Amino acid sequence: MLLLGRGGARAFAAGTPWWQVFLLSFVQAGLLIHIVLGFLSPDKAKLLAPLTRNFFANPDLHLWWLLGPLVILILIRWFEWKEEKKW
Repeated sequence: MLLLGRGGARAFAAGTPWWQVFLLSFVQAGLLIHIVLGFLSPDKAKLLAPLTRNFFANPDLHLWWLLGPLVILILIRWFEWKEEKKW
């Protein structure tokens, strides 16, 4: 919670820029897809499209998919803090 700032637990406001919502939604959906595809057997994983297999079903990217949403959320909060600091 320390990295998220004072309003870390508050929800995104209705006026949140679209790119923040898109970016956070992408990494959260990617994490969900990565977790679901992780349950596939190696034989079934070979049947996936190459892009899906390399990007979402790659066990080497497990740490990145776990940390991605957290890092994006911290960056979004940092940009918001920088904007508040300007005024």
